[in-house]
Amino acid sequence: MRLAGLLLLICGVVDAASAGAATKPATVAVEGVLSDADGVPLDAFQFMIFRRQQAPQVVSFDGAEGKLAANADTSIYALAIIAEGKATWFEQVRFASRGTHRIGERTLQRGGVLAGRVTAAESELPIAGVRVDYVPRIVRFQRHLAEAIRALPGWSATTDENGSYTLDRLPEHLCCLDVQAPGFAMSTVAPTPGTVKLDIPLGRGAMIEGLLASTDGVPIAGTVRLVPESANRTRVSQEVDDDGRFRYQHVEPGMYILSAGSNAGVVAHRSVTVDHDDRVVVELVADPLGHVSGWISGLDEAQAASIHVLRDDAARRFVRSSTGGFPNGAFALHGLADGSYVVEAYAGSTALRRKVEIVGGAASVDFDFTSDRARLSGRITGTGPISVILVRAVPVDAALPAGETATDIQGRFVIDGLADGPYRLDVRLGKRGSYRSFDVALDGDTTFDVRLGPHSLAGTLQGGDFKNAVVQARRISPGDEPLVYRDFVDGGNRYFLDGLVEGVYTLSLAWPTEGAREIRVVGDSVQNADFRPTPSPTRRVRVVDTASGQALDSLKCVLEEGTWQGLALDADREGRMELPTTIVDTEMSCAADGYESVRVRWDGSPLIQLEPSGFN
Repeated sequence: MRLAGLLLLICGVVDAASAGAATKPATVAVEGVLSDADGVPLDAFQFMIFRRQQAPQVVSFDGAEGKLAANADTSIYALAIIAEGKATWFEQVRFASRGTHRIGERTLQRGGVLAGRVTAAESELPIAGVRVDYVPRIVRFQRHLAEAIRALPGWSATTDENGSYTLDRLPEHLCCLDVQAPGFAMSTVAPTPGTVKLDIPLGRGAMIEGLLASTDGVPIAGTVRLVPESANRTRVSQEVDDDGRFRYQHVEPGMYILSAGSNAGVVAHRSVTVDHDDRVVVELVADPLGHVSGWISGLDEAQAASIHVLRDDAARRFVRSSTGGFPNGAFALHGLADGSYVVEAYAGSTALRRKVEIVGGAASVDFDFTSDRARLSGRITGTGPISVILVRAVPVDAALPAGETATDIQGRFVIDGLADGPYRLDVRLGKRGSYRSFDVALDGDTTFDVRLGPHSLAGTLQGGDFKNAVVQARRISPGDEPLVYRDFVDGGNRYFLDGLVEGVYTLSLAWPTEGAREIRVVGDSVQNADFRPTPSPTRRVRVVDTASGQALDSLKCVLEEGTWQGLALDADREGRMELPTTIVDTEMSCAADGYESVRVRWDGSPLIQLEPSGFN
């Protein structure tokens, strides 16, 4: 059957008896141009569509002359294109409204084949029934896509009685294989480029168990996380049982960090290294630190407030939050050391913030949500309505309620629960950008529309797959107001920034790379601002206290100048950081637990020493 120019309509079928009560889902057109590695248009291929909690739908194209055209409803979360002998193309999608989703021109490379045997490490005997899954990089960070991946032909296999498996239609550069069987440790394997045969030994693995308790040995409630040092492995967590005990079985050999969270106190991280058949017993002790408590009032009967605690410093680092909501009445949050904090209470779109000082293990703060219930609403526009960006109402008087929300598809926003008085309206520039601020006086229900800049900036990233990367445009002149626009790159490597004012911008990824471009936006929008970002070389750097030579864990550094000003960089638990060499000679402000923030300038050396004179 020839289906050239096939138009696939996917929508809910409404029973005639209920047609008046049901609403058809919004539809979106999917378009693209497909070719093989030699540039020849694909004539025959399959289009695979994934919806949550439904079997995938497969539509075959024959005689398509490289053209994909289909309609899909907005409940779809992933798409795939499959062709004989070609590497499968897979993309996560998210549709906010009806319209057209263009995947652009896509080249399906020749598909690779990987085969081998899975054997027991101790006996070298084959293991039947082992599941071997190819896991693209996107799935390593979004595990909900794993179900879709396993439905793709050739990307998953189960070993036969000889322990043999075969995967096909694989991309040229493999990410990882997940290999798992009952009674064995799950193994994550990263094949080297060009591998076509790979035998995989599976071991029984190790067991890590232990107790989460207070300093006097009394079991406490909490969550224990097992975090592998390797980024290719998956971190797991579990709640302890009623006796405070936890157990991880069939753990893959390697180095791990055990961390625990409990409202009863703060637990130090523990490093654990295991091999096959090891049994490690660990006691995690919660240091009974201080607490903040108080009273919540003014909520509606059905409302509850969540409590968040941040450090009162330049980085405003998150410390702890409540596991649930508190209704009107008393609240308490434990596990806080003495020091300065900002405590936030959120109820719906309304937020109250208070600064507190914990001294001697305790501090008290009250949150009263009673107000005149002023409402702030309006519309955010640039070249047109700007949707799904954050809008914050920040009171001049910190005792008054704040609020935040996101604009809808028409650029409209509504923030309830505010009070009469002067406010600052912060409007985000893109989904990840900085903010522009506008003064507004609330007097009951107040309408305040914002017109950002009248220009847009759009283009394509070249030289790789940059889907879900963040593009930024930082205005460098005139420099009277710091403006940074940031948004995501779509599946066709395209970006679109709206609401720009006139000026000269540095266009780059939001992470330090090479290949930034200077662009001038004057008089009109710019629609073809293409550029080619390339990875920056990195250097492993260790940050230590000059006096003691000890590594500074929980360290956070923020760039204070340059193209990526405002970017936060974190050290690991050993005080190590992977710093891009593109930020050499850039000034940073760095802070760690128990230390004041200090300014340092990285000269490219593998060691950063912070002078003790800059600390408490």
